Amino acid sequence: MKLLNINLKNIPRRYHNCGFKIGSVDTMLYANFENNFEKAVFWYLRF
Repeated sequence: MKLLNINLKNIPRRYHNCGFKIGSVDTMLYANFENNFEKAVFWYLRF
């Protein structure tokens, strides 16, 4: 299994089309940073 964490807005469709699935969303990962409105989406590819 591969884990993928991306922060670009136009890339998720490409990873989805390559077979990656959303494994989790972390709403607290960036909570202590200036841009604390961001969420972390973790993509996984099972092989």
